[in-house]
Formats: sequence, structure tokens, C-alpha cells
Amino acid sequence: MRGEPSLRRHWLDRVVLQLEPVYGALLSRYGRLLRQRSQLLRRHSPPAQQQALLDVFDEQMAVLGTRLHRRRQRALRRLEPLAVRWQGRLGGEQEPLACLYRSGTRMEAGAMELDAEEPWRLALLRQLQDQRPEEARLGQCIVGPHRDEIELLLGGKTARRYGSAGQQRTLVLALKLAELDLVRQVVGAPPLLLLDDVLAELDPRRQRLLLEAVGEDHQCLISATHLEAFAAGWRDTAQVVRLQGGRLETMT
Repeated sequence: MRGEPSLRRHWLDRVVLQLEPVYGALLSRYGRLLRQRSQLLRRHSPPAQQQALLDVFDEQMAVLGTRLHRRRQRALRRLEPLAVRWQGRLGGEQEPLACLYRSGTRMEAGAMELDAEEPWRLALLRQLQDQRPEEARLGQCIVGPHRDEIELLLGGKTARRYGSAGQQRTLVLALKLAELDLVRQVVGAPPLLLLDDVLAELDPRRQRLLLEAVGEDHQCLISATHLEAFAAGWRDTAQVVRLQGGRLETMT
């Protein structure tokens, strides 16, 4: 989970979208409002007219932003125990995982834990109004779900900064397996797991643990350039297909 916060937001958004298809429409509407509001902030309109338009935008953004915030937080809260279990299995107990939702809207202590819309909406609306002078100077909106951060900790340290390549790869796999478990719980059908060159950057112990895990409950399609890393017993229970000269050949 390296890179900018937007990458982690997009990952969590994909998870939520699988659980709640309506989430895609909410994201799209919020994105349009955000772009239009930013354009308004950069436009040299008469002050009274601009403030009146911002009032309208802020009311809509507070409602939509609240719905995005709450769905992201709720999904991460459901995903975390599953990811913790997979991380413990793949990475060992010495690398405990924690998933933290850092909201782009400042909330009072304890308010984020309430599964209620109104505290979120009021907090976001108030901050949109309070930040108008600063946002007018910057020409962009600086509060709301587009400023969310999902922080992933391994052993109490930020994984994207301090995690090794193997630790980060293991973390991504733990999150992906947790996502599969969550989708299966909600949808009621096991999804297909696709893994590309998954054993790269994993030591032999992590490779063995991963192969044991994906072979249990998931239908899995794995691409690789070498078969040596796959234990013979594991290969015996799998269907192996080779791409040779542009043609697919089943290996026996």
C-alpha cells in the first residue's frame, strides 16, 4: 500500500462498491459537486453571489460527503478483523495489523464511532463554511471525504513508510483475502481470486503460507513465470496451463 492517499481511498472505494452498488452513484455525484465548487472558488464572482452559491453547494456536499464517510468507515471496520486474521496467518504474530480511518472531516472525540448521519453532516457543513476564506485563497476544497486517509500499521508503524517489500506484499495479500471473505459474507457467493506473479518478493515461508491459504476456500487463478516456487503437492491439485507461442497448453 505504497503511494499517495488517493490510492488507498480508491482501494477502499472498490471494496464498498462491491458491498453497496449505490455507492458508485454517490461517488460520481460528489465528484461533480467537488469540481463545480472548486471552479466557483476560483471564479471572480460578486461576493454576495458567490456566497449564496457556496451555501447551496455546501448543503449538498455535506449530505453526500457524510454518506461517503460513513460507508467507508463502516466497510473498513468490518474488513479490519478479517485482515488482522489473515495478516497474522501470513505474516506472523510479530507483525500485527491495524487499519485506521483518518477522516477528511474533523470530528469530536467519540463522534466518529456513532453510526448516525447527523453529527457527520453538521461537522462537515460547519467546516466547509469556516474554511471558505482559505479555500478561496487556494482555489480548492480542503475538507471532506476526498481528503480521507486510510492508514495501515504493522507492529504500530506505518506500513507504507517502514514496511519491507515482503511485508508490504504480505499486507496487500491479507487485505485482498479479507476483502474476499467480506464480499462472500455479504453477497453469499465466493468470488474468484486473481493473483499476478504473487510469489515475487515473498520469502519461502510466506510463499508456503500463502499457497496453503488460497488453496482452501477460494477458487484462484495465479499467473507466474516459473513453477519451481510452487510445491509439488500444491501443483498436483491445481490445473496448470502454459502460454507457449501464443497458444494455451494444459500441462499434465
